[in-house]
Amino acid sequence: MKLYKSVVICCDKSPKLFQDATAIRAALEAFGLRVHLYDLAQKRGALEFLAGAMPECDYVILFCHGAVTPMGARSLNSGWLIR
Repeated sequence: MKLYKSVVICCDKSPKLFQDATAIRAALEAFGLRVHLYDLAQKRGALEFLAGAMPECDYVILFCHGAVTPMGARSLNSGWLIR
C-alpha cells in the first residue's frame, strides 16, 4: 500500500533555480508528499529521465530554463541543444 504521493522535480541545477526547486521541495514535503530532485544539468541526465530512469512517481515538475543560442537554436542550457 502506497502511503504518500510521490513527486519528481527535474532541475537544471543553476544556483537560482536549484534554490527555488529546493523551496518547492520543502513546501511539498510539508504537505506530506515524497519529493525527489532529479538533475537535468547534462544531456546524459535528460536522456535518462526521458528514457524513464527516475524514481516511480505520481507527478513530475520540470523546473528548468531555456535559452536561444546566437545562431537561433533552442537549448535547455548552454551544454546541449534541443532540435
